[in-house]
Amino acid sequence: MDKNSIKTKNLSCGYGDKDVLKNINLSVKNNEFVGVIGPNASGKSTFLRTIDRVIEPKGGSVFLNQQDIENLDKEDIAKEMSLVPQEFSTNYSFSVLKIVTMGRTPHLGPLEMEDGEDMTIVKEAMEMTDTWELADRSFTELSGGEKQRVIIAKALAQEPSVLLLDEPINHLDINNQLEVLALIKSLSEKGEKTVISTFHDLNIAARYCDSLILLHDKNIHAQGSPEEVLSEENIKEVYGTDVAVRRRPETDCISVTPLSGTFGEKSEVSTYKIHLICGGGTGKLLMHTLIRKGHQVTAGVLSPLDDDYREAQRLGISVVESSPFSSIREETAKRNRKKIDKSDLVILADMPIGNGNLINLRLALEAAENKPVILVEKNSISNRDFTQGKAEDLYSSLREKCATKVRDVSEVLEFLSKNDS
Repeated sequence: MDKNSIKTKNLSCGYGDKDVLKNINLSVKNNEFVGVIGPNASGKSTFLRTIDRVIEPKGGSVFLNQQDIENLDKEDIAKEMSLVPQEFSTNYSFSVLKIVTMGRTPHLGPLEMEDGEDMTIVKEAMEMTDTWELADRSFTELSGGEKQRVIIAKALAQEPSVLLLDEPINHLDINNQLEVLALIKSLSEKGEKTVISTFHDLNIAARYCDSLILLHDKNIHAQGSPEEVLSEENIKEVYGTDVAVRRRPETDCISVTPLSGTFGEKSEVSTYKIHLICGGGTGKLLMHTLIRKGHQVTAGVLSPLDDDYREAQRLGISVVESSPFSSIREETAKRNRKKIDKSDLVILADMPIGNGNLINLRLALEAAENKPVILVEKNSISNRDFTQGKAEDLYSSLREKCATKVRDVSEVLEFLSKNDS
C-alpha cells in the first residue's frame, strides 16, 4: 500500500447501540481526492470522524500509512491527518491568527512555543485560504464563510498528509467554493495531500473528485469514478429521485439534474416559499442551498444570459424572465410582483444594480410592507450601485423597513431556523 494512504478493513461505525455503517472496506490511493456522498443520515460525517478517531470504531480497523491507528497516539495521528468539521466553535475570543496557529500544536513539545518556521507555515496557510487579512480579527465576529476558510487554514497549517473535510464548502459563496476546492484539488494533484471529503452537492463532487463513495443503508452502495457512481440508476435507488445525467461540455464533467424532488433529502424544519431577487451569479449558492433544504424557490427578474437564470433552469426553479440587454418592463415587473405576493418571504442578493434592474429593488421595498425581506450584504451597496445613487437611496429606505440583514448563506439559514414555527 502506498505511503500517506488510508485503508479501512471491516470498519463499523456508530453511537452506543446504533450501527451507522457496517463492514466498510476501502482503500484510498496516495494523493487521491475521494468524495463521500449519500443522503442525510447515511453516515458521511460519522465515517470521517471514525477515521480520525474522534469516534471509536465499533469494529474493524483503520490504517494510516500502513499502520493501524489503534497503535498510534493522538499526537502521531494529528501530525499525519487533520479533520475539518462542519462546525467549529470556541467560547474564547481568540484572534484568527491564534486559531490557525493552533494547527502547529501536534508538532510542538510540551510547553514549546512556535518559532519563526512555524509562523511562516501559518502565514502560508492563511495566504492560500485568503485569510491573512483577517489575522487580527476575533474569530467569533466572523461570518460563517470566513470561519470556514479559517478552519481550513488551521488544517493546512497542521501539514497533514491526509486531509479529511466534512462539507468544506457548506458556508461559502460560489466564488470561495471554487477557490477552496481548486486549492484542495491542487494539493492532491501536486502530491502533497490525500483528501477525503463529504459532499451534498453531487455536481461539485463529480467535478473535483478523482473517485466517489456512495453510502446507503449502512454500506457502500457504489464506489469508483464519478461516471461509474453517478448513474441514473444509482441515484434513483439511493435518493429516490429521477435525474438526468450527462457530461457538460463546458466543464467536461458529469452533471446531475433532478427531474423531480431534491435528491430525496427531508427537511427537519418548516419549509418556506421563497422568492429570490438576484443576478450576475449572486443567487447560485442561495438557490442550491435553499432547494437542498426543501424550500420552494422562485426567482426574478432575470435575463436568459444571466448565470443565475441558467442555474435556476438547471435546478427547475420558476423564473420571471426579461429580454436580454434591455430594462425590465412594467409587464415583467407585474409578473415578478405576483411571484413575490405568493411567497412567504423575499431574499435580495447582493447583486449589482443598474437602471435596467432598478425596479427589482422597488419590488423588494414594496414587499417589505407585508412580509420579511432578507438583505444579503456581503458587499456594500455603494460598491454595487451603478445608478448615480438611485439604488443607494432605495436601499436605505429598504433598510428602514426593518428588513433583516445577513452576510452570507449560512446566516440566511440561521434566520430561517430561528423563525421556524
